[in-house]
Formats: sequence, structure tokens, C-alpha cells
Amino acid sequence: MISAVVCAKELGVAERWEAAGLARESFEEYFDKLDLPEDVLLRILETEFLEPATELSCTRVALDVEERVVGVVTAFPSAEIVERQQATLFHLLSSIDDDAAERVLQMSGCHRNGVPPAPRGSYYLARFAVTKSRRGSGDAALMFQGFREAARSFATIALHVNRANVRAQAFYSKQGMLPYGPADLEYLCLSATL
Repeated sequence: MISAVVCAKELGVAERWEAAGLARESFEEYFDKLDLPEDVLLRILETEFLEPATELSCTRVALDVEERVVGVVTAFPSAEIVERQQATLFHLLSSIDDDAAERVLQMSGCHRNGVPPAPRGSYYLARFAVTKSRRGSGDAALMFQGFREAARSFATIALHVNRANVRAQAFYSKQGMLPYGPADLEYLCLSATL
């Protein structure tokens, strides 16, 4: 059972590290392509929670009654996507050597071509993950409901999901999310009217 939801930057290093693992898992196919050592990648993600204007800087972390990390939700207005992605990429590039940075830049350019745009004016879900031990417990549905409530001043909500992630697509479908935009790219955009 979720007992609290807090800003990731309010957590201690150990809890942020756990949350970083979930942030990594929520975008696994992208992070796998970066070909960075796991400890380096997790350190970068853990410190990104503290970097203003990055994607992860607005992450909320769900904790159970024993204050263990059970999930992460990162969301912001879709108008901020480009700026937050640029800040995130800058944070990443400034944390790795030049050879790795060159690889990341090339891969990021290719990745961008497989992602359709999100609807303008929507509240955008950038990261969403629940620990494996809590899947099927109802925690994900509760966290998604919290995302919807945070979006109440927006007309729509939106997110991207990898086409190969059938489990996530099924979950989002149960939450009322429908395809939006092109369906022939690596990522699908899903949205719902509030």
C-alpha cells in the first residue's frame, strides 16, 4: 500500500538511487542503447532529480508504509517537453566522457525520429514505473489516478510508450488512454481527454 508520495529531491541518496533504477526501467529501451555502465547511468539519473528544469526534476516518488520506494511518476505540461529534454541531455552529456557523449548524441538523434509529437496543451507523463514486486497490487492504478488529478487543469493527458511494451500498453488502455498520431513509429503516443 502506498502511504506517501514525495518529490524525489526530498529523498536521501539511497532512496533516490532506488528511484533512479525505476526511472531507468521506465525508459529501458532508450537507456540500453546508450551503452553506459549501469552504475554510471544510475548515478546520472540519481543526480538528475536535483537538476532544475530536467525531466526528472519534477519526479514524484511513491513510498510504502515502511518508506520503501514503490514507484515513480514524472509529469509536466507538454509545452515543456523540448526544454526539459534538452536540460536532461545536457546533464547526461556533462556527466560522461567525450567518446560516450558522441555516441549518445548520435543515438539521441535517431531516437527522436521514432517518437511522434504529444498533443499540444496536454499534461505529459514522461516516466512511470512501479517496482516489480508491487505490479498487480493496484499501486500503478493509484499512481496513475494521482497523475490524472495533477492534470485536472488540462484538457488532455498524454504519454509515449514503446510499441514493443505490450504490458504497459494494456495498462494504459485500462486507464482510458487511446492512440494519438502516427502508429508506425517505434513509440506510440497515447492520450485521453479529461
